[in-house]
Amino acid sequence: MKVSKRMQRALEKLERVPGGLVLAEDMLADWAERAEGGAKAYEKFHWGDEASELEATQVATLRSGDLVVALGELVEVVYETSKDGKVYDWVHAFEGERPMLAHVTDDRGNSRAPSLVITGGSYKVSTRGIVG
Repeated sequence: MKVSKRMQRALEKLERVPGGLVLAEDMLADWAERAEGGAKAYEKFHWGDEASELEATQVATLRSGDLVVALGELVEVVYETSKDGKVYDWVHAFEGERPMLAHVTDDRGNSRAPSLVITGGSYKVSTRGIVG
């Protein structure tokens, strides 16, 4: 296996920390399991298409003092994705209780990135897609 220069430097630093390599090994093994699970979940949601690459992304987490400001009910959501090797625009009109589109700010009204969240509603997400 080829190791990048960045990874090699990180491993060299960890060698100098007591227990550093063991900790890194445990963390890397855990991440590898989660990445494998993520790739399998992608395949389920995309009708067997393999994940082309994994990307770490930031997910908004609410902190004490954050405000969730309602922007309005979501009537529908439209997104582009590939399934079965083809690119589709998927349109989902919400039925029943609609979810709320909201914006996350700190207690001074400053936007937090990413700041849009979908909350509430009676929909479910399954391998069939958005249901409800």
